[in-house]
Amino acid sequence: MGGMWSTEAATMTWGAWLVDLAWHLLLPTLALALPVAAVFERLQSQALGEVAGQPFLTAASARGVSESDVLWRHAWPASLRPMCAVFGVAVGALLSGSFIVEHVTSWPGLGQLMYEALKARDIYLVAGCAATGSLFLAVGSLVGDLLLAGVDPRVAEAGV
Repeated sequence: MGGMWSTEAATMTWGAWLVDLAWHLLLPTLALALPVAAVFERLQSQALGEVAGQPFLTAASARGVSESDVLWRHAWPASLRPMCAVFGVAVGALLSGSFIVEHVTSWPGLGQLMYEALKARDIYLVAGCAATGSLFLAVGSLVGDLLLAGVDPRVAEAGV
């Protein structure tokens, strides 16, 4: 029922093995992605609502730019700043461990490994798991900052 592969995965062809892995990846992916997607949707909606009243959008509409171009070329890129700021932390947190999802779906991961290390009182493995989780968080924050620099030219010019 759970796990990464079916019991007959060792005898499968390469293509069948990939399909089997994708099939077993579906539930953990949805369990982790749907709550985060809801948070991102709400944040993007709020950011677009704040940008909607800006004078540069009114000026673009007054110049005769179509409503869809105002939305996609002007309002949407301006509203991505809060999304990029939260993206790094959310991705880092997802990668650093999702113990409950790993436990329910019997999927091996960092959360399960750290739990087993805590039960065995293996201080070095616990420290390694914590360091790996913090590394995932740091890389996620770096990616979020790079996305922010790509979206907002003011950040890229400041060198932040």
